[in-house]
Amino acid sequence: ISAKDAGQRMARFLDENIKREHFETMAQGGFDTLRLPLGYWNLIDIEGTPDGPPDSKARWSNLQGFMKAKDYKKWIDKVFDFAKASGLRVLMDLHSAPGGQSGNQCTGCDQGPTNAIFFFGESEKNINDAVQAVKVMAEICAEKGDTCYGIELLNEPHNADRDAKHSDDIIKDLASCKMTDKPCRGLNFMFTDAQLANIEGLISDFVLSTVSNKATSPIVQTKYRTFLRDFYVKAIKVARTHLDEDKPIIIMDWPGWLDWWQHHGNFPYKDFGRIVLSTHVYEFWATSSLQDAKNTLQRSLDTLRNFSLKTDYDLLITEYALNSHGSGQGDDMFDYNSFADWYAHQLSQMGIGSMIWNFDSYWPAWGSVAYGKVGNSYLDWQAINTMFGSVTKMTQDEAVRATICNMTSK
Repeated sequence: ISAKDAGQRMARFLDENIKREHFETMAQGGFDTLRLPLGYWNLIDIEGTPDGPPDSKARWSNLQGFMKAKDYKKWIDKVFDFAKASGLRVLMDLHSAPGGQSGNQCTGCDQGPTNAIFFFGESEKNINDAVQAVKVMAEICAEKGDTCYGIELLNEPHNADRDAKHSDDIIKDLASCKMTDKPCRGLNFMFTDAQLANIEGLISDFVLSTVSNKATSPIVQTKYRTFLRDFYVKAIKVARTHLDEDKPIIIMDWPGWLDWWQHHGNFPYKDFGRIVLSTHVYEFWATSSLQDAKNTLQRSLDTLRNFSLKTDYDLLITEYALNSHGSGQGDDMFDYNSFADWYAHQLSQMGIGSMIWNFDSYWPAWGSVAYGKVGNSYLDWQAINTMFGSVTKMTQDEAVRATICNMTSK
């Protein structure tokens, strides 16, 4: 990606993947809002690179080197123009913070071998640069008026689940960090030094917690969420200098952390304007029957349902998907249309809207809106969305997302 023609190739890719007909397809499917994921380098040019280790800084430098932030504005404007012409609105999303809010590929750089390797909290520089990226999003949103639904401050921070009974990802992080010499900053947010002094013992405690109600569950620290709240306060204050109080500013976190935000967020309207919480719902257990697919989602749906009954915040589901039920090809007999119909209606009971990830993809199950068919099942999105009102029918635009996730789906 450091080739001399990288910028030209990126421009060609964006031209080929942001087209008027994509937005017309969304509108015809009954969707009314799309989510536009953006990396910090799409919004601001920073001095040097984010703070972090040399190998990561070299990769961030390459990402930033595609083109200047001002050059991406052409395609951001296209997204808004095509959306407006199709009667759609746009939710802008900071998909990648300077240094990465996790080590996942969708921050622009897959840090491997674990998502616990990330460097957003490495320095005040990274935080201040992220605030500036949010400021630019707010400026663009204000410029676009009603076509801009709002802005989402950050996508998918590390540590999706703090429940020791469902700690597979935590155990994987601990095991991977024990075997790598890369700095696992995420673990320092999650555990005390005393806990990390005996990683093998910590893994054993988590494993026991998953199989026995008598085992003492390890405590997962909330330091990263406290850090994120401090960042959000700064970012919201800056954004509100450009956005009126009723324009939604959205804070995303995983279902297991929503209660924490209810009790510790403390974002009253009089000080912060309209703050909306959002979350993502995913399961990756392979299920080939419709009932099994519903059953695997029950824990997440129960979490959202319980939260929605007691929260002071509106809730958006800004990502869910139709993955892990088959190949998506001709040999796949899973009933994706019935599943999508059930899924969207379940989510509608818990929030003010839901967004299918994604508009298009190499894999049909991850791009059902554009494909219109997954396996042997035709997706009738218009019928699925007929019952919903405004801000309940959402999809996402793949085109700019590719600059974030390197054209690799989740």
